[in-house]
Amino acid sequence: MSAPQHMAEEKTSLLPAEEAQPTFSAKSNNSLKKILVVLVLASLYCDFLLMTIIIPIMPDILSGQDVGGFLVGVLFASKPVMQIISNPIVGVVTDMYGSRVPLLIGLLVLCASTAVYGFVTNYVFLLIARGIQGIASSGIMAGGMALIAATHSSKERGGAMGLALIGVAAGVLTGPLIGGVLYHRFGQLAPFCSVAGLLLLCAFVQIFVNAKLSANANQFDSLKSANQQPGAVQHKRTIGGHFRNLGKLLNDRYIMVIFMMKVLSNGIIGMLEPLIPSYLEKTFDMSTETTGLCFSATTLGYLVGTPLAGRLSDKIVTYKLMMGGSLATAVLLPFVIIYEHIAVTVSCLFVIGIFLAFVNTPAQPTMAQVVEYRKMTNFGSAFAVTDLSGSLGFTIGPLVGPAIASITSFQWTLVTFAAVTIVLSPLMLIFREIQQPKTKLMAADNTDMLKEKLLPSEENCESDNFQVQIKT
Repeated sequence: MSAPQHMAEEKTSLLPAEEAQPTFSAKSNNSLKKILVVLVLASLYCDFLLMTIIIPIMPDILSGQDVGGFLVGVLFASKPVMQIISNPIVGVVTDMYGSRVPLLIGLLVLCASTAVYGFVTNYVFLLIARGIQGIASSGIMAGGMALIAATHSSKERGGAMGLALIGVAAGVLTGPLIGGVLYHRFGQLAPFCSVAGLLLLCAFVQIFVNAKLSANANQFDSLKSANQQPGAVQHKRTIGGHFRNLGKLLNDRYIMVIFMMKVLSNGIIGMLEPLIPSYLEKTFDMSTETTGLCFSATTLGYLVGTPLAGRLSDKIVTYKLMMGGSLATAVLLPFVIIYEHIAVTVSCLFVIGIFLAFVNTPAQPTMAQVVEYRKMTNFGSAFAVTDLSGSLGFTIGPLVGPAIASITSFQWTLVTFAAVTIVLSPLMLIFREIQQPKTKLMAADNTDMLKEKLLPSEENCESDNFQVQIKT
């Protein structure tokens, strides 16, 4: 190689990284990220839409069958229970094959569950469809959140995840209405065909997104599987090694705090679901329809609070948002029934929904931050743990809440949950060790960028022929 060629190559290698020609332009990457967030939002919406769209149809399916209250409870619990069982497997699959695989598989499995729902005629098949949906849900939630975390920087994850999680509350809120209207006008197949069509569209969009991400994988290292991660702590490629890695996550103190807060916040929602309708009917002599509308205030508050909490997560350290949301929820819980006035009750439920979103939504970017802080191999297992905690909360809440209420009263149930929340909330202070105020982080990032541009790297300093070139 001639000297001029060698000098030209050496000079090129010293150019700043941002001057290199990327596979896609920054504008294309931003568009891809927006499509990805909308994809995850739509996927979560389909999941929770399917979960609630069956509610107005279920009485007709189960009519004439000997199905008591206990079996109905088992039916509703089957989805979160299957999520709990499948979450560890989803985490391992994500670590082995990357974060895009579980989301696509989850969409296809959910489509199969939708097909079963459309033709179900008895309790057993309804239980099977619900269980299949639980398996699909774990792939969609864990895979979707991991994919957003892998393609977004720490400065933009909160807002992106907050937007995607709108699908959860929107699906819960609109499911019964859409299911009731389509079922009574067009029959049992209509609502499920609509969901299946939207799921297939999501699957095709994800195939397109996957192709674009694969072409741009060099800019998104976190999309690679655990064994491909540069600079990460490596684990054995065996399935047993990945399961042991998942077990280590549950022993991490930061992850355990997030886990407990997610179980508690979702447990509060699960506790309110069976107790609030009964309280409203007895206290205010409401009809079933009016009771459902009043109870939806919590979901509506959650829908409002989710994007707001996501945006704030990019501006405020997340542990303050989570601790503030949990403490505010604890203060408001007893007021749901202290004043026996419907406006007070509904207002409290609405605000509680907002503050519960302030716990659940920032937990997602906080988990991603812990993964990066610990230099773990992949986001998949970590988000499988967060989905596991949510499913566990939705399983424990409806069991513990009514049990306490049957022994004491609904008021003491609310006080008990509030007291536990107040006791556990200060655990969030542990994140002061790894989180700094956003203004300090931004100043540090700007300083690092300036150093990278003006100062030579250690490797280049070792070269005798090194020359610092500043472009004017």
